[in-house]
Amino acid sequence: MNKKNYDYVIIWVILTCHFIYLGNFSNLFFYGIYDYYLGVGNTFHDFFWYPSYAYINKINVFDKFLNITPSTYPPGHPAPSYSLLHTTIFIPFGILNYNLAKIFYLLTNLILLFFIYKQLKKFSQKNNNIIFFLFCLFLFSPILILCLKVGQYSIFCFWGFVTYFNNNKLFFKFLGLLIATAKYTFAPIIGLYLLFEKKFLYCFFLIITNILTILFYSIYFDISFINALINPILMGWKTQATGAGDLLSFIGNHPRFPFNIIIVALIFFFLKYFIYFNTKRIRVFDLILICILSLMSFKHLNYDYILLFPAILLIFEKITSKSKIILSCIIFYFLFILPCFLIEPIRYTKYFIFLNLSLNLILLTIFLQLILKKKFKLFIQQYNKK
Repeated sequence: MNKKNYDYVIIWVILTCHFIYLGNFSNLFFYGIYDYYLGVGNTFHDFFWYPSYAYINKINVFDKFLNITPSTYPPGHPAPSYSLLHTTIFIPFGILNYNLAKIFYLLTNLILLFFIYKQLKKFSQKNNNIIFFLFCLFLFSPILILCLKVGQYSIFCFWGFVTYFNNNKLFFKFLGLLIATAKYTFAPIIGLYLLFEKKFLYCFFLIITNILTILFYSIYFDISFINALINPILMGWKTQATGAGDLLSFIGNHPRFPFNIIIVALIFFFLKYFIYFNTKRIRVFDLILICILSLMSFKHLNYDYILLFPAILLIFEKITSKSKIILSCIIFYFLFILPCFLIEPIRYTKYFIFLNLSLNLILLTIFLQLILKKKFKLFIQQYNKK
């Protein structure tokens, strides 16, 4: 066997162990520690199987959830709070019975993790051994295990972002964007990035794809286009839990919906505008900044913090020792401490959300120092001349 392939074999072995344990094929003692640490079993309570199953069987899931008594909506399944594009993407899982769909979904997530590793290696120009070690550590992080246990969509989003930024083929770039933005809380920041990059073809493609998806749903269930458009958004607003460390969760209903969303959108529009036009375009930096800004802006639960992993790639390659320690501690906290069940009593308190938001801001500030330093000096000089 080629020596260069040893890392892939080890990654596959780890992923296979995850599959054996999380698929309930074996109760491995080491992995059982996570059940205690996370305070949750293999519940898959965030697996959006039912909306796609209902779609296939011509059941308007929004009518079933909104207009009929709640007891008729199957218990243990999440509310249809994602986009209709997400429901359409999940049709292959909806075709299967629930138990088989869970296994197929788990296997899909593990395969995506393997391809995420292959793509992240291309970002590194120095030591792939370090990337391998860090990714192995990431595979055993409680937040990733939690993400797999509850059937979250975060790994799909992670794969989508990495695929877009690390693939030159148009098809895969489109596919990555579709997968990532199907969870629409990621759409605003990546949408701004595409507009600033003048990637109008990508914007047009995303808009048209979503319009066609909504149009087909409205025709299929004989409802108005407006209802098909608004229902997932309203459902998300009513049922989505408070985020872990984003501005929208921190300000809450002050002001009330939709003005709170408008304020957050405007703040991050100007922040993204300033960052984009005062930095150089480096793929890995763009990936990291989009992930951090997304986590800081609109509601994201702790599962989505797996998207901070790419930041580790730069910690060991381009950052000074002092910043390296700070960033390592913050990312370790998000990946290993934040998902702990001991956090649960304070998880949704304002001061805890503010703490996490502040840590996100520190991450953002340190990374911006790397790419703003030279251009920022030039910007100040030009400003002083005016």
